[in-house]
Amino acid sequence: MKKITSVLSVLILSQYAFGAAETLEGGSTSETAVDFLSTYDNTTTLTLIAPVGATTSYFDGNGQTIKTLASTATTDVSITGGFTMSTGSSAITAISFGGSALDNQLTFSSGTYNVSGTAAIRFDIDSYITAATNTKAFIIASDATMNVTGTSLSLVGPYLAGSAGASNSFTINGALNVYSSAGGYGTLNIYWTTKSFDSTTRGTRTNLNIDGGTVSAKDVNLSPFSFLNVQNGGTINSTGTFTFAGSAANQPGVFNLYANSTANLNNIVYYIGTGSYGTGMNLNVYGTLNATGTLSYAAQTVYIGALTSLLDVYSGGNAHVATVDLSSVGNINVRLGGTFKSDTTTLGGNATIASSGSTDLGATTITGGTLTAYNGGTVDMGASTLSGGAIAVNSGGALTASSVAISGGTITAYSGGTANLGASSMNGGTLTVGGSVTASLAYTSGTIAVNSGGALTLASGSTGTYTNTTTVAGTLNVASGADISFGATTPVMTSGTLNIAGKVTSAAVMTVNNLNITGELDQTAVGNLVINNGGSLGAGSKLTMHGGLWLGTGTFTVNADNVSAMLGSSAQNARIVMAGNNGTLIINKADAFTNSSGGWVNLVGFGTNAATFVINATQHFANLNIPDNNVKLKFILDSAATDYLMFMGIVYFGSGTNLTFQNFQDGRIYFASTSAFNADKITALDALGNNLGAVELREDGWLYLAVPEPAEWAAILGGVALLFALYRKRGKI
Repeated sequence: MKKITSVLSVLILSQYAFGAAETLEGGSTSETAVDFLSTYDNTTTLTLIAPVGATTSYFDGNGQTIKTLASTATTDVSITGGFTMSTGSSAITAISFGGSALDNQLTFSSGTYNVSGTAAIRFDIDSYITAATNTKAFIIASDATMNVTGTSLSLVGPYLAGSAGASNSFTINGALNVYSSAGGYGTLNIYWTTKSFDSTTRGTRTNLNIDGGTVSAKDVNLSPFSFLNVQNGGTINSTGTFTFAGSAANQPGVFNLYANSTANLNNIVYYIGTGSYGTGMNLNVYGTLNATGTLSYAAQTVYIGALTSLLDVYSGGNAHVATVDLSSVGNINVRLGGTFKSDTTTLGGNATIASSGSTDLGATTITGGTLTAYNGGTVDMGASTLSGGAIAVNSGGALTASSVAISGGTITAYSGGTANLGASSMNGGTLTVGGSVTASLAYTSGTIAVNSGGALTLASGSTGTYTNTTTVAGTLNVASGADISFGATTPVMTSGTLNIAGKVTSAAVMTVNNLNITGELDQTAVGNLVINNGGSLGAGSKLTMHGGLWLGTGTFTVNADNVSAMLGSSAQNARIVMAGNNGTLIINKADAFTNSSGGWVNLVGFGTNAATFVINATQHFANLNIPDNNVKLKFILDSAATDYLMFMGIVYFGSGTNLTFQNFQDGRIYFASTSAFNADKITALDALGNNLGAVELREDGWLYLAVPEPAEWAAILGGVALLFALYRKRGKI
């Protein structure tokens, strides 16, 4: 036997190897490669042990060929220079690092290490770890490259007691390349197995830490009780499929991709089991994930418990997966500050995608499951479909889609949430708006609810006929370019606001809380349009009705410039009804309201204690009708003497009724019929609200301040004389 003069503590051993074992003892100098190769060939099993009293080991390989390497050294083992290992055609544990020591390291450095065969190859940390603080490690140093060629490479971590051994690992500071004996990259198994220790079956925990180094393979399988950590600028490359393997009774694996590190993958597949551990696989992204293939579930029978995220993108993390297929189960969670992008996404079953960061799902098909944009989160979608499941936009969240074809499922924008659905269609499903939703919507059917505080904007291009499945307690905006209809069953808007810049045609008698029109509203149904709390007709707007305008409380303003407001087709239903206490109608256009024949409309004070008309342009009304008692109507005229107010007649003055005209001037208020006129029920005020005294209706129909009779003048002059006499008498005292 020949001595190798080195400072070495390595044992080379194989349970599958052929040939007799040879022992090399370390010394003070290293053996040359030529001498080593002349003694050992590629079928040799080598046992290298540390020299007596040595605290570290050194082995200068310099490219020699060996079959297997195993170490049970109790101290750190360092191998440098590289070697070539030929494992043959049998499955073999090519490198084993075991023994009783629990805190030592086996390090390969300063060279290229080639391990090749035509069967499965395995690297083991073959120890029984009893404490989580143990640090037994298999290390490929930053200046080393390990090339492994076979049908697969399996990394098997230490066996452990309970949850111990979490820090024991394979650490890659340099490069690990896994090739297939058939050509190209091969399969890497981050492996899990069991073995009996002390009559107890223990399982392994395999940790692969890519710490600044690079691992390249075709397929990567992450087994239960296994961890993959890529950190400190490390990179993992998988050109095939990265698989999370599930188990019914064992904790699934976890992949942590830390900041400044990269994973270049193709397909990502999750196989899950049917037991309590069947749903815990995680891919946690703090760095950069690029996946050119598909992220999907491959299980047929699944257990859905407290599902944790399949893919979790944390702050600073950036993940791009070409295709996401969560058609049955699965969970993607994009945290605040994280970024996720997919070109094509399928969501169904019980799967979920949640975003508090930035999420772009591309063309999205949703048949089930839940997509949620949380506070601070944004979700972007391309041309998408929703036939089941739910889209939720929470307060502070935002959803933007180029289009959504809605045929089922639900979209809910909660208070404070914002959704822009682009050029969408709706033929079923439910849209609930508590926040803000904008869509160029082609509506056929489905349920729409605009809740209190919510706003739905039907953008340009919106079409469709909405029926009683539409309720508005918030705000419905019909934008310019939109042309929609309400069916014969009125949408319930009694506490909502309708803003029309486009065109709305209603076959139902409508009731709204607020109505603001800068576009066009045509209520084709016969009956009153009820506006409970005010609104406006803007410049250029058009209001066409086959009934009256029923105004409640609040202020309704009719602006000038091309306003067209046609009420009713007969004297009876062509009317403006002031029905709410303290309501105000401001008219800024001359003769703003006409009936369908071009005639004037009736003005009715009904069921109100007080109402105000601000008349800023000449107005003609057919009849003034006040059928109820104790109605107080106030007319505030502008200061232009040429603007006047004309009534064709008075149908009825209820008991206790009073008409007040502020900024009164003689000859500006006209009553064509005087049959029901009662001057005692009229109060004339100046511009400041001071009472000007009694009024009279002259034969020509115009209203004037009353001129006192001769007897009245005598009484007035006598009173003045008496006051003057009293004043003089008082001055002499």
